[in-house]
Amino acid sequence: MRLLFGQADLAELLKLQPSPLLSKRRLPSSAHRDVAERPVAKERNGDPEVEGAFSRIERAILRFEVYDPTRVKTLLERYPVQEGDTVGLQWLVAPPTTLFFGVRVIGVVNRQVNDGRFKTSVQYHTLEGHPVTGEETWSVEKDAKTGIVKVTFGSWSVPGTPLTSLLGPLTRMMQRDSTAACLNWLESRAAKS
Repeated sequence: MRLLFGQADLAELLKLQPSPLLSKRRLPSSAHRDVAERPVAKERNGDPEVEGAFSRIERAILRFEVYDPTRVKTLLERYPVQEGDTVGLQWLVAPPTTLFFGVRVIGVVNRQVNDGRFKTSVQYHTLEGHPVTGEETWSVEKDAKTGIVKVTFGSWSVPGTPLTSLLGPLTRMMQRDSTAACLNWLESRAAKS
């Protein structure tokens, strides 16, 4: 995590590695787990509508636009994101000051159909210097039978820096607030026509 007073550069994140904790592929006993799910729209039954809620949220997830752009600027290697891509996040603290840190995409599911449900998701883990160490998954799903479109967020994390460790409960509160803000943002994308 770097404190910036200007433009961020994705190139500086490309050489960073995930925390050694992530390479073990085991969930630490101290990890916080979060799951949030929200129905955000109803489309016609059947396939996702071309410019419907599912498609709009799908584009947002594949562009890593899960954060309100007035709060977080996203820097991508390409669109749509692919496994192995590095994503830079420039988090607005107080204009013009931002925090800059990165994540790496470790999985992408694009319009998978399973048991009458369409699903697109992006999973990523944090890189060195991120305020927390962990993994997150954002997904959008449409039930072809009911037309219900829902957004799901899942994560596990532990403090990634001495500061976030020291701020324990405040860090958790900020994570939960951030998740709620992201769900609100994605729900607004579903409603946008």
